[in-house]
Amino acid sequence: MQLFEYNIDERVKTDWDFLEAVADLQKNPSDLSIMKKLFTMLLGEKGFEKLKKHIKEQNDGFCPVEALSREFTEIVQSNNEIKK
Repeated sequence: MQLFEYNIDERVKTDWDFLEAVADLQKNPSDLSIMKKLFTMLLGEKGFEKLKKHIKEQNDGFCPVEALSREFTEIVQSNNEIKK
């Protein structure tokens, strides 16, 4: 399995707008627009597209929401390392 490489600014994890969006997602876990906003804040537009492409490569061309959710949790819980 190929791992996804990313680099984020750790300050995002403590940013008010980011935490507010996390709280909104907890209230409405099926709201994909909030999930997209969070990923964009973490990875930028290009990074989010790269992540979706990575997930599709692992899932026969599909991007399951569960896979995105797992990646989100892993990224937010990670420390300041570059993940590969």
